[in-house]
Amino acid sequence: MTIKKQDIAIIGSGISGLSIGHMLNHIANVKIFEKSRGVGGRIATRYTRNFEFDHGAQFFTIKDDVFRKFIQPLINEGIVVIWNARFAEINQNKITKQSQWNTEYPHYVGSPRMNVICKYFAQKLSIELDVDVQRIAKTNRNKWQLFDKNDIILGEFDWVISSVPAHQAKTFIPKEFYYYRDLERVKMSGCYSLMLGFHNKLNISWDAALVKYSNISWISNNSSKPGRKPSNTLVVLANNKWADKHIDYDLEYIKSKMIKSISEIIDCSNNDLVESVIHRWRYANIGKNHRYQYLLDQQNKLAAIGDWCIQGKIEKAFISAELLYKQIIGLVE
Repeated sequence: MTIKKQDIAIIGSGISGLSIGHMLNHIANVKIFEKSRGVGGRIATRYTRNFEFDHGAQFFTIKDDVFRKFIQPLINEGIVVIWNARFAEINQNKITKQSQWNTEYPHYVGSPRMNVICKYFAQKLSIELDVDVQRIAKTNRNKWQLFDKNDIILGEFDWVISSVPAHQAKTFIPKEFYYYRDLERVKMSGCYSLMLGFHNKLNISWDAALVKYSNISWISNNSSKPGRKPSNTLVVLANNKWADKHIDYDLEYIKSKMIKSISEIIDCSNNDLVESVIHRWRYANIGKNHRYQYLLDQQNKLAAIGDWCIQGKIEKAFISAELLYKQIIGLVE
């Protein structure tokens, strides 16, 4: 007798959602719901008329052997490559330290852009884009129904796994979830991503910089990453504390403040600046979290994963998903 596979809904198509979807796809009927137009979450690329920007995660490293095995096919195909950036530390507007990233401790990026990583893992998955899950409710058959913003039923599932930031998860996960209070306790930091495109090549001696004592914390010469089109692009990330303090400010105001700060570090006159775009990330980062690595409510068949469970890194998002997979594989087979 053929046993029907269980139906699993995953909300969110960042690296944690795609990872666990990829792992579960051979033993269950998996469907991923994503409110944006494309997959990837914060592993993101912004397209403008003249430029492309990696305006979310800038790179990632690999320490965990299981994560290395998961990523290895992408390395073999040249989808993930090493970024041997010239790295600098900048104190306000002065370079205090410089070094060269190398293969001894590789820093990886997607090529030709960051979002190809998630697009690769999305290929064999059933994903519905532009669908914003607003609530889930249990049926009298002990299943979960998902509803969109128009209260239209999106499907009926045995399991629901949230892979979005905790603050977003608690808006649709019911309070009967055993770990609902834990979702409420999570505090992620915000960020602003400033994208700048220039007519001429910038005269800078580094490709990536950590900035201290400023309202910005990071600068990437996006054009220096392997496989990028020959263009002149910078991605500037705001300091998390400053972003949190100004998270609801007008975007044009934030843009002007960040451009002023970057102009104190790099000579980028307005005549040379072709394009400037600002993006608000409300839930961008989180420090180390030793409380949990995933949240699993076996009785209600609900779970939540993400980098916010451990630490704000691509590898940690995968680890959260992989650890949950180990716990539920015997429950869904």
